[in-house]
Amino acid sequence: MRIQPDVEDLKIRMAQEFSYEELEQATSGFSQDSLVGKGSFSCVFKGILRDGTVVAVKRAIKASDMKKSSKEYNELDLLSRLNHAHLLNLLGYCEDGSERLLVYEFMAHGSLYEHLHGKDPNLKKGLNWARRVTIAVQAARGIEYLHGYACPPVIHRDIKSSNILIDEDHNARVADFGLSILGPADSGTPLSELPAGTLGYLDPEYYRLHYLTTKSDVYSFGVVLLEILSGRKAIDMQFEEGNIVGP
Repeated sequence: MRIQPDVEDLKIRMAQEFSYEELEQATSGFSQDSLVGKGSFSCVFKGILRDGTVVAVKRAIKASDMKKSSKEYNELDLLSRLNHAHLLNLLGYCEDGSERLLVYEFMAHGSLYEHLHGKDPNLKKGLNWARRVTIAVQAARGIEYLHGYACPPVIHRDIKSSNILIDEDHNARVADFGLSILGPADSGTPLSELPAGTLGYLDPEYYRLHYLTTKSDVYSFGVVLLEILSGRKAIDMQFEEGNIVGP
């Protein structure tokens, strides 16, 4: 079942609606200095609201793309339904003409990917075995909530180390629900869906047969566990065999 949310219904259920001017001011006009992340379709900016709250503002690279696509409404609708300590917390949204923006709690310590594979030696140094295990367990709890306690279950479809964020207290949060869909009540029943996700993490059975279940997320999370244990990227063409990176 795909999510096709009604815009007015979303407005009723969302915690807060922000004005474009407020978010523009919070991010210094969406300046490069405020940019903290960039994907294929959107950029994420760090912002400070008038009350001092630090937020992350997700904005489409092309504003018109967001109006044509249901990806952001999909994420907006899903996160307005979900509530768990290890899922990224959505604070609100903005809809202003062709601009549609999502506002999240700011994750002070970036992504797991940055800790494992980034260029900052201090991040890698701080990722000892105890912290790695804690992050793995917390992310697993977030995924377990999506599969076992959300009603109906949610299949994330893009579990990867860059979508596991670390908050100020070093707790893990599963993020980026743009590709997520609602699953069947029986988690073992496959959905017929075209493949979506990230190469290296994508479940081969889902890729080949177009059969999607919650097990596809489990496969992707298994790749993340291997990253955590080995320090290797999911796909790394320049990695020399035997050169394992530990904490």
